Amino acid sequence: MSQLSSTMIKETAMELPEMSDAHCHLELFKHPLEIIERVRSEGIRMIITSGGTVEGNMGAVEMTGYDGVFATVGIDPSAIGDADRIEDLEMQVRSNPKIIGIGEIGLDSKYIDRYGLDLQRDIFRKQINIAEELDIPVVVHARGMMKHVVEIVHEFPRVRFMMHFFDGTLEEAQKLAGMGHLISIPPRLSSNRKKVIKHLDISNIVVETDSPVAGNSPSDVKETLEFISKMKGISFYDVASMITGNLKRFFYI
Repeated sequence: MSQLSSTMIKETAMELPEMSDAHCHLELFKHPLEIIERVRSEGIRMIITSGGTVEGNMGAVEMTGYDGVFATVGIDPSAIGDADRIEDLEMQVRSNPKIIGIGEIGLDSKYIDRYGLDLQRDIFRKQINIAEELDIPVVVHARGMMKHVVEIVHEFPRVRFMMHFFDGTLEEAQKLAGMGHLISIPPRLSSNRKKVIKHLDISNIVVETDSPVAGNSPSDVKETLEFISKMKGISFYDVASMITGNLKRFFYI
């Protein structure tokens, strides 16, 4: 695929709704620059790529060299072996204004047998403390552990949390939204996620792809935006703009 000029991308994107991908892993693509150029030409103006391991953080930071790409860095529950590098996170954030949050971090039921819940909680809290000190948001991984995550979120009233790949109940989403946190909806629209979209105010929602882990590319946000548009009875353009605005306000972009 030939590279598009920045001017061509900007001119084409101006005619499209302003879309965004709240969470993906650009460093995992074989040709990330090609992905970035293609999706920008389709109207994806902002991408947040997230680390989760020492290697993943380095890759995410590298991606911030591209226009419209921001990053978060953290140690996720699968990489607790990297926990001795948590102190690096503060240095990475302070050295790059396009690193805008800590994440993805959190709890995961898949790793309970390997690491235990207490250790996961400890690593989670340590990283939230860094986010609190730096006054930046946290991107939360909470597979099968939403109840425990909500309990920890309550401990940090000054920290903003984005619930990545939300898989909780409507009641949990409403509770989190009431505290000022964001619910991030992936391409896989489960019955619970559809309930969240239907009943939660759009100001509390963002969309993500988690690509290439779950979605194919950041372009997959279009399908989720279309569903939200139909569910809410709001035009696609307005939904895209409003949700991108949510992301910008949340991360102070």
